[in-house]
Formats: sequence, C-alpha cells, structure tokens
Amino acid sequence: MNVADQRRHAGSFLHWLTDAIRTRRETPEVGWGDWQVVDAGDERVLCLQARWQGRCLTTLHNLAPDPVEVAVSLGGSRPEELLADRGYALIEGDEARFELAARGFRWLRVASEGAGTAGEPDRPRAGVSS
Repeated sequence: MNVADQRRHAGSFLHWLTDAIRTRRETPEVGWGDWQVVDAGDERVLCLQARWQGRCLTTLHNLAPDPVEVAVSLGGSRPEELLADRGYALIEGDEARFELAARGFRWLRVASEGAGTAGEPDRPRAGVSS
C-alpha cells in the first residue's frame, strides 16, 4: 500500500503514526517534565512517570510477548488515555489495574485540580531562570 492509499484509509499505519506524532507534540510532560521510573510490579513492564505543571503522564510499555496486568498509583483524578496500541477499558481509582496486550503500551495523563490540559503550556525561556 502506498502513501496515497494510506491517506484515504483511517485505519492505516500512516494515520496511526500521524496521530502518535501529534500526541507526542501535545504532551509537554515528555520533554519538559521531571521523570521517574515506577515499579509496576512486573519486570516485563516499563513504567515511567513525568510530572510537569500539575500534570502527570504515566507511560506503560509491555516488553513481553504475553499480555500482562499491573497496578500503578496514578495519584490523581480519573486518567485521560492519550495513546494506546488498542482500545482498553476505562480506569477508575487512585491505585488502578492496567491490562496491557502483548508488546502493548498505554499513555495516560492525570491532571491535578486547576491544571489545564488544553492549549499551549508555558515553557521555560532560554536565559531566564526561575
């Protein structure tokens, strides 16, 4: 399938990749946030959290060829699923259980009260210290 064909098909790899790039660009926690590795209780799952301006992005990546389920504390309100390898059930509660398909991934954002998730966030300016 060529690019012209993929542009016409909403389920194509090109559309998925375009959405993934857009999501990354709209997720400043990735580039500007303070990162930490989080123990997901399963060594096959890489879990990272990045906090920035009242928001916390949690990324879960199953590195195994088998599906897994892990528990991770999100420390906030209901998460917004930003990106995933497939559709998953919604998550409720602070200590949430996450299902991940074989080699699956999920990106989830939790915003504290008063923190916005829309619009262009403030970014540090070169030469300006806080």
